[in-house]
Amino acid sequence: MKNGKTLSKKLLKKAFNSSSWKIVSIACLIILFCKQNLLSNDSLNKIIDIQVQKFRNILEIVKDNYYKEDIDFVSISENAFNSLLQSLDKFSQYFSATQYKNYKDSYKGSTLGIGLQFFRRGDTLMAFYVVKGGPADSVGIEAGDKIIYINHEYCIGKDANFANKKISESQNNVAVITVKKDGVLKEFAIPLKEVEIPSVVARLKLEKDIGYIRISRFALSTQKELTTAIDSLIKISCKFLILDLRGNTGGYLDEVISISKLFLKKGDTVVIVSGKETNRRVYVNEEDGKYARFPFIILADENTASAGEIFASAMQDNDRAYVLGERTYGKGLILKNWEFKDGSAFRLTTGEYVSPLGRKIQKETLDKVEFDGFPDLTLPQQQRETIESLIKNFGVVNNLPIFVTKKGRTLFGGGGVFPDFYFASDTTPPYLKKLKSNGYVNDFVLRFFIEDSKMFRKLKNMRLSEFLDNFEISNDAIDGFKKYLIQRNVFVENYFLEESDKIVSELKATIAYILYGDSGYYSCAIQKDKIISRVKNLRTVSENLVKQ
Repeated sequence: MKNGKTLSKKLLKKAFNSSSWKIVSIACLIILFCKQNLLSNDSLNKIIDIQVQKFRNILEIVKDNYYKEDIDFVSISENAFNSLLQSLDKFSQYFSATQYKNYKDSYKGSTLGIGLQFFRRGDTLMAFYVVKGGPADSVGIEAGDKIIYINHEYCIGKDANFANKKISESQNNVAVITVKKDGVLKEFAIPLKEVEIPSVVARLKLEKDIGYIRISRFALSTQKELTTAIDSLIKISCKFLILDLRGNTGGYLDEVISISKLFLKKGDTVVIVSGKETNRRVYVNEEDGKYARFPFIILADENTASAGEIFASAMQDNDRAYVLGERTYGKGLILKNWEFKDGSAFRLTTGEYVSPLGRKIQKETLDKVEFDGFPDLTLPQQQRETIESLIKNFGVVNNLPIFVTKKGRTLFGGGGVFPDFYFASDTTPPYLKKLKSNGYVNDFVLRFFIEDSKMFRKLKNMRLSEFLDNFEISNDAIDGFKKYLIQRNVFVENYFLEESDKIVSELKATIAYILYGDSGYYSCAIQKDKIISRVKNLRTVSENLVKQ
């Protein structure tokens, strides 16, 4: 017990040292960005010292008086840091070292690993998606293989989070994976390598001369990925582009600015960063972009956020492209990260950005109310019709600001990016959503298509374009899925019939994901997306916008 107390004191001292300098750092930076004009720096420093001492006193009193043993002082301190930051706004937050590493990996375009995604069937962990050309693929691991051991630790009953953690902790960056393949146990020593995480998750030629590209986020690699994708579509005679930003969660400011410049002319403004006067900056394009005359249209929805909204608003304000879809999320804040020596970090809101015309992107939390008349009754008929259409589809707040571009197009301000043409997202219906979230779709696809070795070999030999054009879900497969659901007491006939087209499309897209990754999934999904027919009707006006 004495040794335990000694160890606790050492850990507490370490936590104190770590926590103290972290809270001082966080507090100092927060106060620097708060408007406390009546207080001198000396007064602020005294406030910080008092609050830090309070925090230390609380930890000491907890150590000496709390009735339970084995208190995790690091964890409770980190919870306190996050509560402090979240009290400012919902976007400022604290990251543990592990959380921050995962966050950085998601936006740098690659991660250290073996290129393997897991799926849990009952208590068994299975290989689901194997990155083509990645470390796991190179040793012969395939979708459907059962994962028995990772680094000699038994995996039965474990989940994907456990598997990923164990792989990241591999000694000498070599993961030892034991799989059960065709009834035989096989052990592989797999070196961890940087595995690409593409942000351009789909690119394909839809028909004739229309190209399609989907961007999931703006990572450090996105500009290179995007230019490669566009150039490849131009080479196969694409003359019009659909740029899909639906569900795009944002990303790096510098990256989206660089990408926006590719499509703008010299002198066009990309975005205005507005914070403290010292941080205010207007980003202007210095030269004509590589694709400044290439016609395209942007797809957006209510989940398009942050950097995705910077891009969409820059294209709208500069009369560069139309936006089709839904009003976007409305996240217009500038967030900056500070990293500590131990790998943990925190993110703080330091300002906001507005569009080139001055439209605020940050959406206020307001209820929708009826629009009480036009602010300018002299608006041309076409602009009035545009506004009436938006009001009909969205509902808007009183006194919503209206902006007019150089070419006379009407745009709404007031938070988020309002589309030029409204189109409701083709969402996943409720029964299929439940089947997906509970793993039934993934499990059935593995059982029916992947674990059938003859079927799997046939599918693996197909190129994506061949799969998209020629592979269809058979009636036998549909009947098999019905029986599978009946056996698990989750088959509801009227729901299945009502959503059958979506269910069949999802089965095909899931197979495509296992074979080709995100590119396969989204390429399948877009084939049945009703928004594409709407895009075709808007091609002429999109091309005319560039010519004007």
